[in-house]
Amino acid sequence: MNDHRPARSGRYRHKKNRQWQLSPLHKQLFLGALVFILILALVSVIWYVTRIESWQIEQLEVSGGSTISHEVVEDKVWSVLQGSYLRLVPKTFAIFYPKNELVRSIKEMQRIKEVRVSRHGLNRLSVYYEEYVPKALWCEYENRQECLFLDETGFAFSKAPTLTGATLFRFVTTGQEVSLDTIIVEESLFLNALSFANRLASNFDYRIASIVIDGEEDVEFELVAGGSILISRSVGFDVSFENLRTVLASESFQELPAGEFRYIDLRFGDRIFINDTLLVEEEEVIKEEEEEIETRLDEIVSDDLSDEGEEGIVVNESESLGAGVVDEDLTNDTE
Repeated sequence: MNDHRPARSGRYRHKKNRQWQLSPLHKQLFLGALVFILILALVSVIWYVTRIESWQIEQLEVSGGSTISHEVVEDKVWSVLQGSYLRLVPKTFAIFYPKNELVRSIKEMQRIKEVRVSRHGLNRLSVYYEEYVPKALWCEYENRQECLFLDETGFAFSKAPTLTGATLFRFVTTGQEVSLDTIIVEESLFLNALSFANRLASNFDYRIASIVIDGEEDVEFELVAGGSILISRSVGFDVSFENLRTVLASESFQELPAGEFRYIDLRFGDRIFINDTLLVEEEEVIKEEEEEIETRLDEIVSDDLSDEGEEGIVVNESESLGAGVVDEDLTNDTE
């Protein structure tokens, strides 16, 4: 028996296949939902993994410094680590902790010179810092109590409190404003000025209150007891010091304490002025006079010796002649 089924038209098959196809809108909704689920899953995984306790920075070691307490630095570090990245990854997560941000934040503190941050394992953070060491003060020209600290290179790193005494040399510049994070002068000039001031104190007991740098050439050392010493960079610090030593070693100025002169001017090489007196020319005149006197004395002595020599010759000749006459007389008598 033949089973005759009615043949289905192509139109019916096409309609049935179309029922299983998704429209473009449905496809977009489906893909969007899938991506959202994946992102949500990824965020959940990141949120959970980055909060695993064994991967969190929990210990902090701070070392270095001398005047800034370690507790202050620790508070600064923990304040930086309190945040998070995109409100998702905590900054205490050991793998992504903000090293550069920590260094920058600590160096913003006054007197901090160098900072090193390192991680040991997954839980311990180490912070080492160095401070600027004040070597001198940079003060306002009109108000010598308004000063900044200078380090060994002449870099102004921090505002200084009101200080008294001469524990630190006070630098003053003309034509240059006092400002933080600035190098006062070139390092060689700064170091030479400090060395010259120290030598004045140790060799002559000239304690320096201020060092005034006037432009690019002259440097004036103001003494605590009054008076000043002026030098020129073109002459040089070493040459100026030796010239000063020579003057103070002379008999006229062996005792010239600070406060007994208005200024000693060493800016012109061998021409040295104390107050308004040109010392070297006077000394040269005296020296020339002494040399002239010595020369005259030598001539007089030479003349005396010459005269004595001639007289000796005359006497000898006379004695010889006398002896001859006596001999002749004796001969005649004999005969």
